[in-house]
Amino acid sequence: MTSIVGDFPDAVRKSSEVLNIAGRIFPSTAADVSLEAVLADGRVVIGESRISRSKKPIREVRIKPARVRPLKETLAAIERADLITFGPGSLFTSVIPNLLVSGIPNAIRRSRAVKAYFVNLMSQPGETTDFRASDHVAAITKHAGGNVLDCAVVSNSPVSPAMRRRYAAQDAAPVENDFETLRAMGLEVIEADLLIKGPKVRHNPAAAGAVAFELALRGRERLI
Repeated sequence: MTSIVGDFPDAVRKSSEVLNIAGRIFPSTAADVSLEAVLADGRVVIGESRISRSKKPIREVRIKPARVRPLKETLAAIERADLITFGPGSLFTSVIPNLLVSGIPNAIRRSRAVKAYFVNLMSQPGETTDFRASDHVAAITKHAGGNVLDCAVVSNSPVSPAMRRRYAAQDAAPVENDFETLRAMGLEVIEADLLIKGPKVRHNPAAAGAVAFELALRGRERLI
């Protein structure tokens, strides 16, 4: 679509129209960037798909070129938001990359919106093996150059033994919700039954949406 319309943000808008998406999508940047990960052994892996396939722990991720401009429309959306959510999603290849664009973390910090991280239900092999909820938050804080979160939303739904065994075969496990550490980091911890029944461990969209709605109302009150 970018090759057709000649502009990445316009391509996103056109794609949204074709797919009949209700909301609006604002890319962090229009620049052509690549994602790099520095692994625990010092090796550098380039590209989202290659990073996701890596089985080594990730020390940090970065974009190349390192300094790119954010879109003005994105900064404006952040400024007027009632709620800014992070996740659920791949920590190092989906959530954090948005925070690597110059100006985005500071815009989030300046926004009066509620900032909430929806903690992943399961670890990802290599990428977040043995990560507790607080480790996810620490990685976000590190890459954002400081705190950008008000609260962590965690699931208190039990994962069945059969499902645990199935994921263990893929070197994945439920993320431990270490409540006291999260609170010691200055975060409000919000618990909810967020697991949807099915063949895979996934967030229940309706349950997560209900939590997001309540947080958005709280954010709207800040603006009154």
